[in-house]
Amino acid sequence: MKSYLVKGKIYLNYRIKYDSIPLMVKSTEVLVGAPVKATEDAPKVETKDCIFCKIVEGKARSIRVAEDDYSVSFMSLEGHPVVAPRRHIEGLPELNEATEDRQRALVFANRILPAVLAEYEERFGATGIKLQANMGASAGQDVMHFHVHLIPRRNLDGQVGGKDVRIGDHAVKTTVALGIKTRLPGAA
Repeated sequence: MKSYLVKGKIYLNYRIKYDSIPLMVKSTEVLVGAPVKATEDAPKVETKDCIFCKIVEGKARSIRVAEDDYSVSFMSLEGHPVVAPRRHIEGLPELNEATEDRQRALVFANRILPAVLAEYEERFGATGIKLQANMGASAGQDVMHFHVHLIPRRNLDGQVGGKDVRIGDHAVKTTVALGIKTRLPGAA
């Protein structure tokens, strides 16, 4: 499978399976267009300077939500889970080579998604989750290590859309992360 730049969007309904857990993914965007090509002048970040690499390696403080052999989920500064592959993938120039790691991170995000929504629904009245992956600085990517945000949202005014659930308090973030962990399949 190849990665592509966005020139249009196709929406598909499909089923995936992860660790024998069937998951339904609806209205998923598929990127179409020209293949991504690495450029010589693309800025490179040393993995030793990447905060997400430090979090993955346990060298930087974080509130861990869940992890497997390929991906790690931790709480963002805004108070929602972020999923990042253990392997450093900067972004567009490396996507063709890192498709499998990116796919594993997305499958892992889908695996923890029901537990995330259940926890935020119970505590904050969240009614949905926005999955967001920014690719490149112009798209708003501020940490150049591929990652997916799982942003719980709640609809306060009955309109389409909603407001992000934000948590600033460290103790509340820790409690929410623990609540998510206890809701994951196989949690003791």
